[in-house]
Amino acid sequence: MKFTVLALVIAASLAACNGQQRGTPGEPTEPVAATPSEALADPRPVNEAIPAENFLVHLSKAGEPQPSADGASLDIQVKVANPGTQGVSGQGKMPVNLGIQILGEGDNADGPGGLREFVRVPLPYIAGGSEATMPVTVPFDPRLDGRKVRLALVQEGARWYETSEYGAIDLGPLKICEARLCVPAATPSSP
Repeated sequence: MKFTVLALVIAASLAACNGQQRGTPGEPTEPVAATPSEALADPRPVNEAIPAENFLVHLSKAGEPQPSADGASLDIQVKVANPGTQGVSGQGKMPVNLGIQILGEGDNADGPGGLREFVRVPLPYIAGGSEATMPVTVPFDPRLDGRKVRLALVQEGARWYETSEYGAIDLGPLKICEARLCVPAATPSSP
């Protein structure tokens, strides 16, 4: 009898401790759908290529780009809308990320002066039928001087979604002033 009571007390104590480690009462412990101002990570990875006809994710600017106070980066808020039925995230074997390209001659990332693989920003989990606004930072790099950058979606191992159909965002041309990024002129039209 004493062992049964002792076992129950220990089990209850351990359960209470585990509950405190997950958060305080009233805080959600399960993933919640992305909201316009904040998206939570979700453990559901993307492990297969999403067929192009099912990839409905779209980017848009949620604010104007601003250089950081120290000029070391260009910061912009980007809205990622997913009107489809399949969730996307920057997790898994074939994650969906926001890629940043430096555009070369002819506004081509693969042309002279261009760089397709500049920076990747993993997407938070965005359920089908929802959207999220995420901060994106374009780091200072001397190769940016006089060039545009393109923010576009990419499913790793599958393809880039870098056209206006998917809301690719062109910024610039960027200017370097005294080894710092200056305020760019955001290109009004996307690719």
